This record gives sequence, C-alpha cells and structure tokens, in this order.
Amino acid sequence: MERYIIPSTWREAGAGIAGSLKRRLRYELYLMSGLDPDGLDGKNGIRNGRQKGFESSTQDVSVAARIDYSMNLYFSLGGGFYYSTLEKSADYADVLEGARLSLVELHSQFTYSNLQIRFLLAYSQISETEKLNNFYSDSVYTSRIGDAQLGTYGELAYDLFGFLNLPTEQRLFSFIRYEFYDTNYKTTGFEPDPTFKRKETTLGLTYLPTSNVCLKLDYQFFTNDLREQKEQFNLGIGYNF
Repeated sequence: MERYIIPSTWREAGAGIAGSLKRRLRYELYLMSGLDPDGLDGKNGIRNGRQKGFESSTQDVSVAARIDYSMNLYFSLGGGFYYSTLEKSADYADVLEGARLSLVELHSQFTYSNLQIRFLLAYSQISETEKLNNFYSDSVYTSRIGDAQLGTYGELAYDLFGFLNLPTEQRLFSFIRYEFYDTNYKTTGFEPDPTFKRKETTLGLTYLPTSNVCLKLDYQFFTNDLREQKEQFNLGIGYNF
C-alpha cells in the first residue's frame, strides 16, 4: 500500500509552508517538482515516477497538501492531496497534453493505554492514460498504467510490556496489519491485470528500546486475484531523527 499507491519514502525538491492552529489542527502545503511520466507503470503504479530530488526537473510540477486534526488525546484524523502534471516538457505537450495525476488519502489513528489502531485509505486517478500507454508502448513500460489506483490498510498493535506492567519505558508491540491495493483499479482500452489486485497480511513484533529507535520482525502473506501466494520473513531497524 505505502509502496505502490503512496510510494514511500517520497522526497522531492520544492518549498512550502506548515503550521498549526490551537495545537489541534496542523496544516502543510508544498509546491514541488512533479512526477516523471517515464516511470509510470501498471504493476508499480506511480512509484518509479518519483524524481527523489536528485537532478529533478520542474518541467512537471506538483502541489501537495495535508491537514491533521487531533480530536482529543486518543484520536486523530487527517487527509492529504497530491496533484502533478505528467506532460514532462514542451517537446511532449502535443502528445501528452492534459495528462495529470490526482491522489487523495484519508488516515486516522487511535491510541489508548497499550492499544494502537491505524487506518489509511488512498485513491489516485490519472487522466489521458490512453495517450500515456500509446506513447510508451514500445519504450519503458512493462505494463499499461490504469486510470485509477486504490489502496487501504488497517493495523492493530498492542504493547506487551505495558500489559505486563513492567517498570520500563521500553515498548514491545505485537501487531497485525491487513492491506489491499490495486494499481489497475480502473482501466481504459484493456482488461485489468488480476495479478495487480493484491492483498497482504502481516504479523509481527516491534521493539522500541528508546522512543526514536525500533527493531522489527514480521512475517507476511501475499496473494492476488489469480490466487497466487507467497510468504516472506523480514527483519528491520528504524531510526527517527
């Protein structure tokens, strides 16, 4: 979900403003370099269109906005919007004229005592996909891009150290996450690829020795609309700065 629908980690060159109102409402607004249409692909969605800030071009531009509202100490709700042109340059203007991406997402989080619940829903839409698919049919595309992409996940986590009432600030979360994402949610001129309609279930543990360091262990179960299945074991470390 956060690899193909919202391609994290995602960084671009640009400028913006951010702030908060009465500590409950936080807002962000940015103008940045846009996606490179060369990287759009039916299987990977918009992921490979990221320019990542390195020698990025502003021939395509994007706008990103986000708002978050903390209703109380336990529950927060927010949403984001992203818009990018996909014409790339004046050289392509007559071929890819009108090609655009719009992405909207909603997210929420509930935290109470040792319990954490997270939810995320994202939907993106690309205009003029027939122009894009025809232009790149003999080039970098391995699969045709769809008109729309959809993804969601829900995650439930519980702090075992807190449950055991251990005298420590360290935390150990057991968690389960279910996610669904489809990079061919809607298509024009071709049938959606059933292997791009994917589901994942993840079971794992996250250990936080300090508030900004985590060690993670999880096991994943993958499947798609053709009932193809795969399993995967992961170990990871994270540092927040």
